[in-house]
Amino acid sequence: MARKKGRRSKPYKINLKKDTINSVLAVLIMGIGGLIAVSFSQQGLFLTKIYELGQGFLGWPLIFLPFIFISGGLMLTSAKLPVANPHVLLGSVISMISLSGLTGSGTLGFGIRDSITTLISFPGAIIFFLVGTAIGFFIIFETSIEDLINFIHTSKDKMSVL
Repeated sequence: MARKKGRRSKPYKINLKKDTINSVLAVLIMGIGGLIAVSFSQQGLFLTKIYELGQGFLGWPLIFLPFIFISGGLMLTSAKLPVANPHVLLGSVISMISLSGLTGSGTLGFGIRDSITTLISFPGAIIFFLVGTAIGFFIIFETSIEDLINFIHTSKDKMSVL
């Protein structure tokens, strides 16, 4: 009997469910966030290198990066947590980039601030980044300017009673 010609079939075909793949990716992304969080201790050569790279690229807003990775990982799961919503991830990224540009920390912040300053002047860039930060926080907390004004007004009334 003659052997079949052509390509051999794959010896190991792995059929994973979509939920399993999402769970593996979620754990991987959250693990990266945890690794970045642990790198703040700078104990060990690998963790120190991660911290130095993050500080060089982002500066002090690096502190938000573990939260962003954990939030992104939780989005891949079917967890019904408030942190696992797309608006939290989007608002966190916008706030981190705006704060980095506002302070000019890291190569990302310096580059963004330099570009915006060239386009609209330094005072305009500060206003631009403050507005970006405010927009990021409004997106994170799913709130509006009216809610913020009402909160300030009721807090002021409560403070005047004291």
